[in-house]
Amino acid sequence: MSYTIKLITSQKTLYQEKLMAARHKDPHYLFLLFLSIPMFIWYDKQALTALQNMAIDKSGNAVFLSENQVIYPFTYAGALLTILGITSLMARRYGFSISNLIVSLLLGRAVAGALIVVYEQIFTLLGSIVWKENVWLLYYGDIETLLWNAAKVGFLITLLPHINPNMKYYTTLILATYFILMISWMALGMRPPHQDALNYALNATTRLLLHAVPLTLLLRGRGFQA
Repeated sequence: MSYTIKLITSQKTLYQEKLMAARHKDPHYLFLLFLSIPMFIWYDKQALTALQNMAIDKSGNAVFLSENQVIYPFTYAGALLTILGITSLMARRYGFSISNLIVSLLLGRAVAGALIVVYEQIFTLLGSIVWKENVWLLYYGDIETLLWNAAKVGFLITLLPHINPNMKYYTTLILATYFILMISWMALGMRPPHQDALNYALNATTRLLLHAVPLTLLLRGRGFQA
């Protein structure tokens, strides 16, 4: 009986993985991923430009500047964690062919871009409460910007065909830790990272935690189901 159950489970998992591989090459899915290229091109430009202009903030931390953007190393780290992590996990699942690597890289980039928007939205919303000034409304409140950011966040759906529902416990744990740290940061005044080491650490940790969420969803946990 035990052997039969294991065999059925193994066959079911194999079928599900084949179904996921088919979705990975679906024309509509590929179109959506390629659509993410122009959608997040501004972030690519800012990131590459800032790398050429390193500076030191008031506390002696290295920062990167692009136009009016100040980018900290942990922002790059978070984005790279998502991009390289997803690319690696997807390539291991579907194979290391050039086409699979390109699709996996596009998926990682789209999810990373969407998470950057999610983090900034949550940060400014919570910050508006702490600072008693509606910064979110100032930067993101108009209809055009609101719809544009909603479209960017919408690219998180590209992750849905690949997630492992059995990892929801660990994902919930990471998200709970993220929000506990954000609330703690609010209690401390949510000051910029250049103020002191604690604010720097909270900013860095919360951003990295959020970028780790999609990787957790993709891991093949015990009893993996595609």
